[in-house]
Amino acid sequence: MVAQDSSQNFVRLRLAQLLPGIALAAATIISGAIAPIATASRQELNRPAYAQNYSVPAAVSLAQSSSAQVNWTTEPVLTISDDQVSLGGTDTIAISPDGRMVAGAVTTDPNEYADSVRVWDLTTGEALYTLSDHAAMVSAIAFSPDGQLLATADYDFDNRMLTIRLRNVSSGQTIRTLRRAITPKFMEEGGYYFSSVLAFSPDSQTLYSSATSPLIQVWDVNQGTLQRSLVGYRKTIRTLKVSSDGQMLASTHVDGELTLIDLASGQIKRTFEGGIDAFKIAFSPDSQTVTGTFTVSRNGTVVPRQVATWNINTGELVNTATEFVEQDWLIPSADGKILAVINYEEDINLLDMVTGQTLQTFEENATNGAFSPDGRLFVAVTEGNIKVWSSSSAQP
Repeated sequence: MVAQDSSQNFVRLRLAQLLPGIALAAATIISGAIAPIATASRQELNRPAYAQNYSVPAAVSLAQSSSAQVNWTTEPVLTISDDQVSLGGTDTIAISPDGRMVAGAVTTDPNEYADSVRVWDLTTGEALYTLSDHAAMVSAIAFSPDGQLLATADYDFDNRMLTIRLRNVSSGQTIRTLRRAITPKFMEEGGYYFSSVLAFSPDSQTLYSSATSPLIQVWDVNQGTLQRSLVGYRKTIRTLKVSSDGQMLASTHVDGELTLIDLASGQIKRTFEGGIDAFKIAFSPDSQTVTGTFTVSRNGTVVPRQVATWNINTGELVNTATEFVEQDWLIPSADGKILAVINYEEDINLLDMVTGQTLQTFEENATNGAFSPDGRLFVAVTEGNIKVWSSSSAQP
């Protein structure tokens, strides 16, 4: 996110909303100043082989079988109409583990950033409650895996303060408040960049957070206290994800690195290079592979992106899907089997992560989206709407 002069708020907001790639690209100039605890050795096999032609989405299977075929509804099973829905990044929309609720950032003032969080019922489309106790910028939303907590993060530019609220999912009532003083990054072209990310441990007892730096805060959910801080890879963190077995924490960074931290020791286990910028993460259910989405290069307005999967134990490149040109978001499902490809000016495509086969095309233009934790629902944010699709075995 970028904060500038108040007279430029509306233009700034529309750029961040309609062209999220612009705001994301700006962050690549940001660098962290702290070195990692340990440096993992890099081998050539850790570098994905990039295709030369970026015209058509494709995938090269190296050592992994295709995911099972899933049938998706062609039309939305539910449309939630709400003109205040924020068109911001994918960290500001999330589906509850039971698939019954979706939480998203909303903008009550169209000239400003998202300042509230609204929770909707995915059965009826009804708004259950709105959380209006945030500062001017809601930056991240996450449900705990046990479905009991909703974490929301907002940033107060005036006081340079990140606030994370742990809330009761049923009522929205704040149970605990976590705060950290955070200095945003100043960009050469003017203004400030800020982002934050949240990730729960599989047992819902620990919350990991990071904000515009390589530092990762480890919070005790029950006590609301900071247990320790981990020093990740040296660049600003894009997103965090804990492995299914709870043993590793993965982070992606603004210089295209994906880093694995062993949570028992706090040391970096491996670092993979995926491009010049990095975004989303998915672990396989058995915690044997990790997948990341990356920007490969920038050539004028052409921004090729790719997806790469590595074997965690050996460091070998297992699978790489390349040739995604000028796409705003590549969003993997939680199990890393399905990839949602989103561009504001094109239809949404769900692809088999390994084969590259198109599983379904949704005739909607979206700015961001999210899978449910079980991968059976997909939500997309469009102009004034949240639209929901389901696989044949899911009931929203």
